[in-house]
Amino acid sequence: MISPPARWPRALVTGSGNVTGLNVVRALVADGGIHVIGCDLEPWNPANRYCFNETVPRADSPDYIQRVLEMVRAHSIGAVIPSNDHELRALGEHVDELVAVGAQLNGHSVNQLAFLDKLATSELFAANGIATPRRLSVHSGALPMVVRKRRMGHGAKFVHILRSSEDRSAVAHFDETAVIATEFLEGEEFTVDILSDLEGNVLAVLPRLRRMVRHGIVHFAELVQDPLVIDTASVLATKLGLTGINCVQCIRTASTCDYFEVNPRPGSGIDLSVAAGVNLPALWVRLVHGEPVRVSEPNWGLKLIRTYDGYFFK
Repeated sequence: MISPPARWPRALVTGSGNVTGLNVVRALVADGGIHVIGCDLEPWNPANRYCFNETVPRADSPDYIQRVLEMVRAHSIGAVIPSNDHELRALGEHVDELVAVGAQLNGHSVNQLAFLDKLATSELFAANGIATPRRLSVHSGALPMVVRKRRMGHGAKFVHILRSSEDRSAVAHFDETAVIATEFLEGEEFTVDILSDLEGNVLAVLPRLRRMVRHGIVHFAELVQDPLVIDTASVLATKLGLTGINCVQCIRTASTCDYFEVNPRPGSGIDLSVAAGVNLPALWVRLVHGEPVRVSEPNWGLKLIRTYDGYFFK
């Protein structure tokens, strides 16, 4: 591999082989002036097409953070972008060690780890006057309701929509403290990509209408210039002190946006925002390295249909 110029900003993308990580890697490489390093559990990594990758232990391993710190030092990394909740939790718990070796963790704020607990997030929304679905009891609350996993970064995600008493069997075994149940709101579901600088100033807000989702990954989406979503997401980002790239989720009804999630990391559909002309990962990495940035007007109305492709190698 040819060494990049020493002056180039350097970024590490963790979980580089999953859908989100791969989209972040490709966005950074497309910038043309950022040196990108990836890491993942598996050596057979589709991101190998685009950048140099190293293998790491599982995020819950005591060796994980030391391995990441080694890579940060070895490659003079200035920006670290986790692509999943497991690695985000591990890195967020050691953010001071990252800073000590010169690396800024994307999305770091006083609330970053609280956002990995949906109950804590719901309480933050309520405390800051941010509209959010009403909480219910999972075993006796009024139907219809939505039941989500409460703590991110431990085990697999799940979402259940209960519309009848028969549906309760799907969640009968859940401990009430392990989930969060909320009222079901009829409306359009948005994921909103937000970019803020290191002082929390909002630079870009891009609402992505989730028209089709499979296994938590958006397969059909549209970038929509919705003033209510943009304004309420901007207020949320300011009140909660978001920095870097975050994606927040809401239900847009006729007159309100009710927020139910903050992901202090990029989402899997970030490639739609990048394709629309706003390269969020590259903008953030350049901000971290002290460079001035300019956010272009997005190509509103751009749509994404996700397809599967093969990566062939020997």
